[in-house]
Amino acid sequence: EKAGGGGGGRGGGSWLVVRRVFEVAESRRAPEGLNTVRLLVAGSNALGLSPKQVMSVAEKLYGQGLISYPRTETTKYDPLGFDARALLKEHAGHPEWGQAAAYLLRGKYRNSGKPPSTGRDAGDHPPITPLRAASRAEVGGGSAWRVYDFVARSFIGSLADDLAFTRTVAELEPDEAPGGAAWGGGECAVFVHESVAVDTPGFAAACPWVLRDIGVSRTRPVNNRAAAKLREGQSLRVTKAAATKHATRPPRFLQEHELIELMDSHRIGTDASMAAHVTNVVDRGYVKLCDETGAPLRPPRPWKKGGGGGGGDSSIKGL
Repeated sequence: EKAGGGGGGRGGGSWLVVRRVFEVAESRRAPEGLNTVRLLVAGSNALGLSPKQVMSVAEKLYGQGLISYPRTETTKYDPLGFDARALLKEHAGHPEWGQAAAYLLRGKYRNSGKPPSTGRDAGDHPPITPLRAASRAEVGGGSAWRVYDFVARSFIGSLADDLAFTRTVAELEPDEAPGGAAWGGGECAVFVHESVAVDTPGFAAACPWVLRDIGVSRTRPVNNRAAAKLREGQSLRVTKAAATKHATRPPRFLQEHELIELMDSHRIGTDASMAAHVTNVVDRGYVKLCDETGAPLRPPRPWKKGGGGGGGDSSIKGL
């Protein structure tokens, strides 16, 4: 679409007119301290690792002194014994997330290291945090770096403020042609154009993936306000249009990270056993890891004779 003139003397073709433009203020809460369940969910959903692989990597990072103990249900920092300022100083010079840590030290944690009061104290170990700053080369790259990167960014994000942004929505309708009839005939269609402008980055400075979740494109500036430039009554010439056809599809398979969340909500397993439970139901044939078409991602393990068998056809989607 291209913006046309005021309407008078315009050429032929199809046009849209902006009927309404409005803004909606929205926000996303900063994450709480990182616990095992959220780490497992992130590993399956975004890091390309199974729950068992995530825990194996996390335990190695713990053994190297890079992160704190990775098996915990607690998401609340100790208000008396945890010094957020000291740990932020450790990461302020990091080449990847140092700027986000330094920003918090200049502002929110300039004079105090008291952590946020949000979260839940399960009475076990404290939330998972990065104990010392390390480069990609020091960590070793690969899955170890992906897990360490997520732990560090989640920690800094949990100390930051909420993300605040404005969603600008423009509603457009087909304009009347010179003959007086709306182009295309039939009921008048309504087209919607949205853009998101970040007002306060908050925890997104450390956790940039949340910007994609709210609709901010990495190819455009964070403060993109394309829809805000549209005004009511403005005409836009349609330079290209396409129609797509879709058919109904069966419900998608349950994904690994969704299974972990369900297990947590129904109190099945603990932070120490949950990853093993997921691995066991796959290895024993009760479910299979597959892609969106149902094709297995890896063959099931052969069963010993008389060893029992798996039951139904329930599937979880492997990532």
